[in-house]
Parts: sequence; C-alpha cells; structure tokens
Amino acid sequence: MNINYAGEGPTDAAILRRLILFSGGVPGIDYTTHRSGRGKSSIDRRIPGFNSAAKSVGAKTIVLRDLDQDAECAPALRRRLLPNGDSRLCFRVAVREAEAWLLAEPKSLSSYMKISEKLVPPAPEKLDNPKILLVDLARTSRSSVIRREMVPEPRSGISVGRGYVSIILDFVASSWDIDRAVREERAPSLTKTFAALQKLIAL
Repeated sequence: MNINYAGEGPTDAAILRRLILFSGGVPGIDYTTHRSGRGKSSIDRRIPGFNSAAKSVGAKTIVLRDLDQDAECAPALRRRLLPNGDSRLCFRVAVREAEAWLLAEPKSLSSYMKISEKLVPPAPEKLDNPKILLVDLARTSRSSVIRREMVPEPRSGISVGRGYVSIILDFVASSWDIDRAVREERAPSLTKTFAALQKLIAL
C-alpha cells in the first residue's frame, strides 16, 4: 500500500519513510520539498490540498508537522489546521519537534553518537527544544566527526552544525531502532502516529 508523505524538511521525510515501512506500507510520493519549499508555513498552506486529494482521488497521505510553541497541545493544532479532515489524510503533530522521537530511543542514539546513554532524558516530549539538546549531546561525543558536524562553530550565528542534517539522516536510516522507540512510549506522539498510520494503511 503506497503512502505519500510530507514533512517540514529532510529529517521529517526520513522519519516518515521509516515509519511507513515499519507500519507495513510502501513510501509513495515525497511531497516534502515539492514546489512550495520547506518549513511549517509551507506545510500549513498545503494541508487543504492534501485533504482535497484524499477526498477526490483517495490519495493516502501522512503529513508531519512540529508542534513547537504554536498551540497548547497537538490536538488543538490539528483542529485548527485541519478541522474536517478526510480519513485518508493522516495529519500528525510531533511534540514538540520530530527530534524528540529520535531521543525516545536512547540506546541506539547513544551508541551512534558516542555519548553516555544516561545523558538522554527519559521524557523528550517535555523538552522545549529537542534539536538543541541533540546538539548539546553532540558536544559530549567521543567522536570528533559527530562534534565537528553537529556542533556549530563559535560565533557562527547558527544553532546547529553545518553537517547536522546529514548526521541525523544517516542515524535515522542506519541506526534508529524504531521498534523500540514505539514500544517504550517515551514519545507518546510517536506511538500515536504509528497507530494512526496503521489505520491509514488498513483502509
């Protein structure tokens, strides 16, 4: 069963591909960088179009957006952006960022990043900025490559290293234990997304 997908950027797209495969589906069209660019403003503008496609041609699609600080909770944001969604559009919100889902599986993350597993918080969805925590964890890494790629240079004016995305993409593709991340439920929005995706595939 082909499932189209869209996220805010390449990290979200990689996570969605893994989720679709883990759920028993086949990744379809990647709309993440299609036409309108990246970012949550792009996703917000395109949700009505995804919903129309779901209704008119039955295109099964999962869309992932970060909650950030845009609403008090994920359901409130979903109601605001998609008040009358078609059942074939699975619109999910990561609390507060998709990076929390990677932190939800500390064993493989600590092994890949060469950091102490004890430094990974047990409840990543309570963090205000999981992405910045990943960078801070990288500062403690025993790997010079991880430190060099993920940590920004002093006075660079950027929040993450220039190789941050490449490192995260490699981790998601090669090392993220998505089965354990879902089962341990450290990130409830990930576990709920998996359940919603299974329902979408079964339609």
